[in-house]
Order: sequence, then C-alpha cells, then structure tokens
Amino acid sequence: MDHLLSLTDLLARDFPGLAAHPAFTQLRTGISRASSQQNSPPPHHDSPTRSEMPLDDPFAAGPPSRHSPPPLSVEPEDEFGHLFSPGPLSPAPSSRSPSPTPSSGKRKRAHLDSDGEDEREDDEDEDEDNNAPQKKKKKKGNCRNAGASAKRRKQDKIARLRGGAGSETPEAERKAGDLRDGAESPSKAKDKGEFVGDGAPPKTTAKGGEFLGQLSRVASKEGQEALESFILELVEFHTAPIQNTVTPGSRTEDIIHTLECAGEIAKNGEKLIKKGRVLDFHMLLMYARFRFAMHNDGLTHQDRAGTMGFKEEKSSRNYMQRGQRVLDLAGGGTFFLLIIVAALELKDRVTGLHLTCADFRSCGNAIGSPQPNDSWGNSARILVPYIQRLYHDPRLNFLSFGSNVFPEEEMERPDFRFTRVKLDFKAISYNDTLLSHLKTNSPPLRPRATKIWDKIFIPPVLTLPLVSPKVYPTECIQTSIRIPQGTCPVPKDPTAAKRWVEREREVAENGIQVASCYELKEKLESIHSNIEENRDTYVRFDTKILNGKALSIQGIAGQGELDNDVALILTDMRDALGPIVDTLPDLINAAYGDGTIHSDSRAEGFAVEAIHLEPAYNRYAEKGKGAPLDDHHMHFIHRANYPRANHGQRIPWVSKDITKDQDSYAALVSVLTGMCEYLADRLCHHRPDLVGKLEAYINVLPYNAACPWAPFGGVVVNFNACSDAHLDGWDLFKRCLVVPLMRNCKGGALVLYEGRLVLDLHNADAILFPSGRFTHFNLHYVGMRASLVFHTDGGSQQWTEGEGANEWFGGKFRVKLDRPDTV
Repeated sequence: MDHLLSLTDLLARDFPGLAAHPAFTQLRTGISRASSQQNSPPPHHDSPTRSEMPLDDPFAAGPPSRHSPPPLSVEPEDEFGHLFSPGPLSPAPSSRSPSPTPSSGKRKRAHLDSDGEDEREDDEDEDEDNNAPQKKKKKKGNCRNAGASAKRRKQDKIARLRGGAGSETPEAERKAGDLRDGAESPSKAKDKGEFVGDGAPPKTTAKGGEFLGQLSRVASKEGQEALESFILELVEFHTAPIQNTVTPGSRTEDIIHTLECAGEIAKNGEKLIKKGRVLDFHMLLMYARFRFAMHNDGLTHQDRAGTMGFKEEKSSRNYMQRGQRVLDLAGGGTFFLLIIVAALELKDRVTGLHLTCADFRSCGNAIGSPQPNDSWGNSARILVPYIQRLYHDPRLNFLSFGSNVFPEEEMERPDFRFTRVKLDFKAISYNDTLLSHLKTNSPPLRPRATKIWDKIFIPPVLTLPLVSPKVYPTECIQTSIRIPQGTCPVPKDPTAAKRWVEREREVAENGIQVASCYELKEKLESIHSNIEENRDTYVRFDTKILNGKALSIQGIAGQGELDNDVALILTDMRDALGPIVDTLPDLINAAYGDGTIHSDSRAEGFAVEAIHLEPAYNRYAEKGKGAPLDDHHMHFIHRANYPRANHGQRIPWVSKDITKDQDSYAALVSVLTGMCEYLADRLCHHRPDLVGKLEAYINVLPYNAACPWAPFGGVVVNFNACSDAHLDGWDLFKRCLVVPLMRNCKGGALVLYEGRLVLDLHNADAILFPSGRFTHFNLHYVGMRASLVFHTDGGSQQWTEGEGANEWFGGKFRVKLDRPDTV
C-alpha cells in the first residue's frame, strides 16, 4: 500500500483544501492501517485474483472483512466535482461506469482508450478510482465509446453472475467467455434430475392447424359430395387404357418410369376426366415414391438430377421436400388421407410455399396421435370416420397391391433400398413401420394412437349421403309482441345500469319454462296481452325442443320496419356440417391463441374480449361532397386547413384486427367457410329479401374484393361471451345473426328484454333477430363460451346511397345498383 500513501501525499500537496477534509483524512488513516498489516505488497505487473487477495485487504473483492475500515461518507456532488476536472493527475476523458465503494465487493473499473478498446490502468490508477469520492456523471447518449462501455458493463454483469468481483485475470476472462458461449452459471445451476417420458408434446403450429381445418371440410355436405365425385373420377381413370401408371415394381429405374408416367398422365389425363384432381392424386403418390427412392441411394442431388432427367439440381431438392411432406401426412392419416387432399383440391397447399415442412410434420402428429392439450387434435379426429369409409370402400381395392412385405430386420440393413416397396394403402401397420425406418434429419412422427385408429378396421355403418333439400322444416308462431323502436331502458349511470341488468338476470333466470312451440306461443300471448302487469315475467325456451327444425317467431311491426321478425332460430347446422360443429370452439380458440377459457361470469375480474373482423369498414368515412373532382384527382384533394388527407378513410378499409394478425384471420376464414355457406343458404331460403338488401353493399366493395362473411359485411368474435344489456344501433337494418360456441357450458341464455323471452341456445345454433330494436343481454354462465356475431355496419350505406362511393367518384364512376330503402 506504499504506492497509495505516496499518491495521497501528492494529492495533499497539490490540493491543500482536500487535505483538510475529514473524509480525506479518514482515507489516509485506512490506507496506513492496511499498509502496516500487509506482509508483502502485491506485484505491480499483474492484478491479484480473488484467491490471492489477503482477507484483511480492505480493497479486496468480496464481502468486507472484520479488518475493513468503515465505509467512506461521500458528500454531495457539488463539493467534490472539482476533483474530476481535467488536471495533471486526471485521466483522459472517457466513458466510465460508476466506481463501487470499497465494501461493495464489485469489479474494479477500467477506462477505455480513445479508440474504444479496453485498456487496463496501472495499479495506482485502479486503487485511486476505488478510493476517491466521485461525482455522479450524466450518461452521454452520443459518446463514441458508448458501445465499448456497454460491452464492458455486460462483461461486469457476467463476472458478477460467476461470483467474481475483483480483477480481470485470464482465468476470470475465460470463465466469463464460457458464460457468453452459453454455459450455465454454477451459482444458478440446479439438479434437473433424470429424463422422464410423461411431458406434454408441442401443440400443432398455427399454419398446420389452418391446413387441418381445410381437411376437416370433408365432414361438410359439400366436402362429402366432393369426395364422392372424386372417387368416381378415380375409378373411371383406372378402368381406362392408362392403368396403374404409378404402380411401383422392383426395379431401381422405376422412379424414372414414374416420372414418364406422370408426363403421360398430364398429356392424356384430360381426355379421360374433366377435372385435374386425379392428376393431383397421382402426383402426390409420385412425390412419395420419389422420397422412398432417394432413401439410401448414395447419390447427391446433382447426381439424381442427371440420372433422372431433371433440368437442374434444384428440382431434385424440391421433389425431395414434397415427398417428405406427403409421407408426413400419410404417416399420420394413412395414404387414404391423400385421397381427401386431392378431393378437396389441396394439392397446391402441399407442394407450395404456404406452409413449411415443420407444419406438415405437425399435421401428421396431430392426425396420427391427437393430444388432449391440442385444440387442433379434435379436428383431426373428424378425419378418422372418413378414412374408415375409404378403407372399406370396395371401389378402391385397386389401391391395395397384395403382400409385398419386407421383414423389419431387412429394413434395418444399411443397404436396404426402398425402391422395391409398393404403396399398399391398406397395409397400415406395415406402412407405419416402413416410414419409421426412413432416415430423417428431424424428429420422427409420434406413434399412432391405436385407441383412435383401430376403429378404421371395423366396417362402418353405411348411411345415405347428405342431400341439400330446398324445403327446410320450419315452425312459425305469430305473437302479439310489438317490435320496439330501439329505445334502451338501461340507466345511463354505470352503477345503476349494473344493478338493473343483474335484477333482470335474476328475474329471467326464473322464467316460465315451456315444453313446446305451442306452449311458447300461449305464454307469450298471455304476457303481452297485458304487458304492464307482466313486466317481471319471462318465458324460457330451450332450442332442443325444435329437434333440428327452424323456428320463426313473428311479432307486430311498426311503420317503416323491414319485417315483423322477433327471431329466426336455426338448429340444423350439425346435420349440415357434420361433427366439425362440435370442434368449432376449439378451432376458433386455436386460430386466435386460446382466447376463450373456462370461466365463471360472476367471478371478479371477468371480462369479454371482442375481435372485429371487417374487411370493408366504412362508418367514419370522409365524404367527397363538394370536392373539385372535375379539376383534380381525388388523391390531390384535401381540406384547406388540413394539408394532410387521410386517403384510407375515403373508401371502406380493412379493420385493424385483420391487418395486425392476418395469419389468424386466414385460419379463421378457412375454419368458418362451411358455416358461412350454410348460413347464406338458409338465409336465402328463409329471408331472401334481407339477403338481397345486405348483398347490395358487399357486391360493390372497393377493388371488387370478396367478403368471406357474405351476405354480411363482417363478424365479431366474442371470447368469454356474456354481454350486459345493450342495443346494437349501428347494425345495418338493425339486424345481426349470432352463433354461440360452447363447450362444457351451463347457462349463458340470450334474453330479449322487450319480448320477455329467454332463449337457451346450444352450440352452433344460429339466431337472427333485430339487435337494434330489442334490448338484449346474456345470463351468467360457467364453462367455455364464445360467440360469432355476423352483421353489416350501418356506415356501409354511405358507400351505396346518393351518388355512391362516398361521393368521391362522381358521375363517371357512380355505383350503379338497386339500392334498398334505408330503415
């Protein structure tokens, strides 16, 4: 410590005012005591490590010892700021981090040279920095050494994690480097135990789930019709002159023969069939055989390209990738799944860039081994009954080539060639073994869930295919319910409104339960014949009574009303769409990240989350009335006091919830395609006038865009759906259509306040009602509950009324259509 004593003497000589300060005196006393107790001074050429430091050194890294002097008392900044002004003993200005006190046990500082490189000071400067009181400096954001300073701070943090605090010896730097390379800190390392095999597997990827949703369309009426027509096309093709063109043989050159046959199919296939789905099916098989042929052949992609007639090496790689995707799907859903892929015209999704290879491996796992923690796994279960039908369809026996079985021991041989393997569709267990022996550079498919897949070996109960009847069974009751004019009875004060709706919920919960449509009519007539005396009486109706029929409840309409509808209830969606209806809550959850949870709407903190999916929103559009359209293009026109114009609000725009998550939106559209077609078909039958008026808007959207929610202009997805009393005054024609989606749910009935009507709807029932006329709310529920609200925003009329197009296109581009009268 002698060098520190010499340094303090120099400071006392050059700064007399400092020598008289008590803190400086205390510092010199501590250094003198430490110097007298130290046996030998540390070497100047190298900083001591933590283990080399004497325990009684007050400046050693680590916790202070019992010999350490008391901490320095640092006075306010303005008293000691002059100590750090540039002077004879001051270092060059640099970017430095605050120095720790001697008892802090933290790393000593190092300053940076002018080039931003780390430069260690000599021991005198280090000890000076550790002892001298300092002024806190402001961080300079534009310091050219800021990057190097940040690097030094990061190294300091690493050293603290390792437990080091004093010096930068080679050993300490090596340990810090280990941390930077990903090694785990010994101080934080924990014994994780041995590996066990009872964990939860990863969930299906978002894009993979979207593809599963498209495959699940086979359960709909249209999907079954597509599957049946494709089977007929496939049988017709294989009874034509070109037969078994892709049946593999035992020769190594058969893969070349497959490519030639594929070209022959492409040339002559149109002569035999009207559609290209058969060609798609054979191309999928060809990709699978190509992947088999390339296994263990010892060739590079360049060699294969030359041998098999490809134009370039890239083609060989693409065929390899497509073949792996096909085998991933077949490994999960058997090769019969390829028939469904071709029937639904999804071959381009398999071969294109819409999904990654990991998405198809995820699909294969979800289909072959669905897991309870994976929402998309439920949709995969839908495919099993249809694969069961294909397995037992005698028309497809030509896809089974008999016994061409290799023992498993032979498959494990290093020189085994898969070119000799036939694709026998019915040899499911053998095919699984075959696929498991393919060499792969990715995680293999999970073992098939035998409890689910063993069912396909049992012949199915044959049923007649679904038909599309044009006459739907409908119950219709006429009541004396007066259609209200849209005045909301709920108090404006939030506290009073909450009390009001809770009281009405309690009264509605105890409503009169009816057992038939006839009884429903009688009770409603009794209540509304003297509504003033029956304000506290509700009628409760369970839609299970309808047994798949539709119910139309009519009332007494006021002047100017579109119709006298109170409610139109549709309960046959399951008959039309099949078992996919039961998985709709899970499919929508998966598309939007598990938005609906099992909850109790009475619980504290319960909240409803809504996602607005409007591909053409026009409520707050700027109208072009009075704009000089004859002299200027609309892009150059703005308000005189506002030089910046919002051009996006002059025509209908896409809602924010779509643009911020387009992948989830695409997945939801894919999942709900069948439902939207069903709703459009039923509404055209029951309410053709309303459909015509709604389509007046979506038929003239900007850029001729198509709306997936036709005839409505948008949909709102409500997660944890339990709304308070309200009116939807902005719904076009005051109408909306609600589809509740439930799982293990009790409660949540829809209440029409003015109608004194409580409707216990079930999963995927649909109700069309005047949402802008009847005050409506939900009863409390327990379970999982969401809802889809199809509607068209009232602002869309600005696009169709008057000159049309928000009056921006003038006479030249006038929207010509038969505009409905506004309501």
